[in-house]
Amino acid sequence: EIRARVTVLAEGGYGILTERLIRGRNLRSTRPQTYALAFKELYEVPANNRAGELVHTFGWPMPDLHTDGGGFVYHMNATTVAVGLAVGLDYTKPNFDPHAAFRRFKAHPLIRSHIESGKVVAYGAKVIPEGGLLSLPALSLNGALIVGDAAGLVDSLRIKGIHLAVESGIAAGETLADCWEHGQDFG
Repeated sequence: EIRARVTVLAEGGYGILTERLIRGRNLRSTRPQTYALAFKELYEVPANNRAGELVHTFGWPMPDLHTDGGGFVYHMNATTVAVGLAVGLDYTKPNFDPHAAFRRFKAHPLIRSHIESGKVVAYGAKVIPEGGLLSLPALSLNGALIVGDAAGLVDSLRIKGIHLAVESGIAAGETLADCWEHGQDFG
């Protein structure tokens, strides 16, 4: 039970509270949200002059032409490289293993050339909403705002998720501050 004047839900893609609110209040758009699973590892590599270099891939090592996915390599600075792969969760091959695909991706000679002699220093995985504008639920209702990945605010074509999450959080904060400054309840 949540007791607050307003709750800002920012729990990421397919969050428990947000999904319960969307279903319970019938906030879902007519087009269902779709999701991808993304893996990322940070490598510490020997110092080099590749800072700022990036690689984006699409397709391989997905199992067929109907499975969406792609990867990236970002040289964040002279000694840190981020490597990741995102796989659409609507794949149809029951024996497809997204984590095995990530391992295969990293073993490709092009990708391997960026992380050779490096060691993994951090890793993670997350769910990414990919349905776009037509899959957004209602983002505000009496007593609640939904922001960021929880709302589905990801531009997968431009690879903008964090940017939109931060901007939507700022907009939510400014909206609430403006309401309260003028003595209004949000709702």
